[in-house]
Amino acid sequence: MQRLESEDEVDELLGERVSSEGMIQGMINWSGSSGNANLVIPVSGSRGSGFITVIGAKSLGTWEYRVMTLTITDSTQDLNLLIDEAEAR
Repeated sequence: MQRLESEDEVDELLGERVSSEGMIQGMINWSGSSGNANLVIPVSGSRGSGFITVIGAKSLGTWEYRVMTLTITDSTQDLNLLIDEAEAR
């Protein structure tokens, strides 16, 4: 959710007060310092709704996210939440 709140484009797509609503779907598996996650998180704001897809792996105690994408409902638009500002330029 912190990543969503820091993206100006999310405000344009979903509006203000973006929150997670509904049941998170997917799975998280871990054992000690390794694991993996594949989640779909429903989100909504004052202008619309969508879901975040998160795929990540934990290695040596640190989570690394391979996919973190916001998909807007009733749209073909996706927003990659992993792109940092330097890469986007």
